[in-house]
Amino acid sequence: PNQFVVEGAPQSYPAEVRARLEVEAKEIIAKYPNSRSALLPLLHLVQGEDSYLTPAGLEFCSEQLGLTG
Repeated sequence: PNQFVVEGAPQSYPAEVRARLEVEAKEIIAKYPNSRSALLPLLHLVQGEDSYLTPAGLEFCSEQLGLTG
């Protein structure tokens, strides 16, 4: 297991949470000419959802920005 992941941290979001976050993410991304510049605001968005950065939140941010790791 990843030593940096809190045990029990969400690995994915339920559909209704994901849909709500996608709406907010699109609004955030639209404010930036370069979508990658929205990374920190998106991380803040998902941190607000989970109180800390989770695998679900990181995956969500990377998908929204088309980043692959």
